[in-house]
Amino acid sequence: MSVANYEGRDDILVCAASLGHLKAVRDIHSFGWIAPANSTPEADAMIAAASRGHVHVISEIVSWGIDPDTQNASGISALESAAQGGHVRAIEKLLSYRPKVEFGDALPVAASGGFLCIVDRLVKAGADIDGRLNYGTALAEAASAGHIRTVNALLRAGADVNGVARMESPLTRAVQGGHLTVVDILLAARADPNAYMASCNEYPLIRATLLGRLDIVNSLLSAGADDVAKKIPAFFQTERSKTNNVEIYRRLLEHEVKLSKRPARSRTMLHAASELGRLADVRTLLGTGIKADTVDEVGRTALHIAASTTYVEVVSELCQAGSNIVHATDRFGNTALHIAARDSRCGETLRVLSHTKIDKYAENLSGFTAMDSIPLSRGDKIDILTKAGY
Repeated sequence: MSVANYEGRDDILVCAASLGHLKAVRDIHSFGWIAPANSTPEADAMIAAASRGHVHVISEIVSWGIDPDTQNASGISALESAAQGGHVRAIEKLLSYRPKVEFGDALPVAASGGFLCIVDRLVKAGADIDGRLNYGTALAEAASAGHIRTVNALLRAGADVNGVARMESPLTRAVQGGHLTVVDILLAARADPNAYMASCNEYPLIRATLLGRLDIVNSLLSAGADDVAKKIPAFFQTERSKTNNVEIYRRLLEHEVKLSKRPARSRTMLHAASELGRLADVRTLLGTGIKADTVDEVGRTALHIAASTTYVEVVSELCQAGSNIVHATDRFGNTALHIAARDSRCGETLRVLSHTKIDKYAENLSGFTAMDSIPLSRGDKIDILTKAGY
């Protein structure tokens, strides 16, 4: 059957180009097949040849008048395809057709693969070192994959160490990948250690903690990752935080204490763990020596927070942390007993608190005791306090 009448002619052409069979490519093309509308078999063949580095096939197809910058149905050009495969000679051939050839995503694609020679060649040819289309910046892609030499080369060439692409910076990508050496290189180049990772609603320090990477945590803290009290609670906001890495907790707490020379008045890890009922985390944190009676911006201790929940075991654990936390009052004069009495969900929590040494008759700034704070509809809570000797 004549190839010109064979429906699979386009596939044969692309296959021959991909395998580098120049004579077959010429023979198939010579039949003068009229391609259907919106079909670009010759361009697809050129891109397939570029993906395998077949320079002679690329030259042949371009000689037919095919635009060397044409993209396939997936939006990939021959230059990007050659960069993805790491084919230096194919890159050189395609760059020789400039200015017809656009760089597109060739640079970040090459950086992602760690193809240093191609990265250098594209930068020298004028590719935008911080440009991005469908990928992150070249530096972010190299950092994500842990390509140390490529990261160094891009930084020397002037890449923006804090350039954000796809809502992430090179540092956050390196931390996500767990690449300590790359993290250190970027931090030495003044990467922002507090860069927010919008894609997963985290900070580098929290991501390193989730990964259990004490080494990266230490690097970030040494570089100035700060405001731990405000950021670390986000660590507890996800079911992914299953680690109980005591050394990381201890290191973060040491840093938190170092940052604050006065008693901390902001939400801490213990507040967050108590609110979410993370009993194991509460025990771990108390074991590190954290001050259980540290208060947040409205004067609440972790026990105040736990008192508004149904996590009875957490409440019991905190009550054993000392008399200071049991008797503490918030900015409004409320004890934990006031909080539990007021919240309609917390009958069992109230029961536990009522059997501690907490002052059952303490009045808040409004002059209300815990009994006064109980909603009239909750007779069961009145019974609890009455049986507890109110």
